[in-house]
Amino acid sequence: MNQTYKNYEIIVVDDCSKDDTRSYIKSLKNKNIKLLQTKRNSGAIPRNLGILKAKGKYIAFLDDDDLWKKKKLEICINKMQDKYDFCYHQLKQKNYKVLKNHNIDITQNPTRFLLNYGPIPTTSAILVKKETIKKVKGFCESKQLIAGEDYDCWLRIAKMGATFCFIKKPLGTYGYIRKKITNPINAIRILKAIKKRHFNKTKIIPFWIHKSFVKNLFFTEGLFSSFIYFIKNINVIQKSFLSQKY
Repeated sequence: MNQTYKNYEIIVVDDCSKDDTRSYIKSLKNKNIKLLQTKRNSGAIPRNLGILKAKGKYIAFLDDDDLWKKKKLEICINKMQDKYDFCYHQLKQKNYKVLKNHNIDITQNPTRFLLNYGPIPTTSAILVKKETIKKVKGFCESKQLIAGEDYDCWLRIAKMGATFCFIKKPLGTYGYIRKKITNPINAIRILKAIKKRHFNKTKIIPFWIHKSFVKNLFFTEGLFSSFIYFIKNINVIQKSFLSQKY
């Protein structure tokens, strides 16, 4: 509501919350706000519902625990100006440090960078053309991808040849009231789903996949499981590391 860019609609999707969202939205008495509700908790379902009901040319996402700066929409829309399909910007943390992976410019070859680096743009840092995200049929609603559906979506958008632009400026705060859902067990589930969807026919799986598996196995099943995974896959891990291109 405080954005300097005013030609927008706000679609609030209440994803099975218990925090009296409906009453709060009504109390704002803002005609530009449309309140929707979902019946099954999932990161993809509320976003897809919002996209379906949106009337605008662009879609900008804002998770309930993140914040935007007042000029976020104005800066992003001015940057895009029909030249780009997908825009992302830096985000800072509560300690005012910029997220490390948001210093990376992936615009020259977004597909290669997303495959090699893994998930880079966070949802609340995205502005995308509605027609672009509809072409890839939005976010995958599989339970196996909950909390990883954004990376899967950006990768599919990149693979279809969409043009990306990057704003090297923090236009929001990430995890202002963070409620983490990506614990190590969930992370392993997501990694397996991503591997199956995007790397199943790939001879050399990117190094970040192996690194993430070992890291999360260490937290969920302990040092022994991580060590066994590393020993069993040492040859492919070595090939993945040596073939990594940045």
